[in-house]
Amino acid sequence: MLELYERRCPPGGKNSVIVYKTSGGNKKAIEDFNEIVFKFHLEQIEFTVRDIYEDLRFRNELAKVLGKKDVKAPVVSVKGRLIGGLDEVEKLSYEELAILFHGIPKKYKEESDD
Repeated sequence: MLELYERRCPPGGKNSVIVYKTSGGNKKAIEDFNEIVFKFHLEQIEFTVRDIYEDLRFRNELAKVLGKKDVKAPVVSVKGRLIGGLDEVEKLSYEELAILFHGIPKKYKEESDD
């Protein structure tokens, strides 16, 4: 299943789930992120959140991973593969999510500058 997605691994993303989000400005992007988080919480998947609005480092990181300067969130990476945003996540069945998340610990954590 992972082979269907482009290999573009963010730092620390080889064996994890990373969700890039924005906490400012774009209401739709915030709502999309919340939908992704809700779905991942239902699956009790451990994932890391990186806010591209609050931390320029994460914006630059995502730009490098995507290969373009203009980046928009949310973006989901699973085991170093770019899954996409809410539209792509919503297309996945629970069986497909289970395959993608196989081996990922069950939990949630958020990274910050603290």
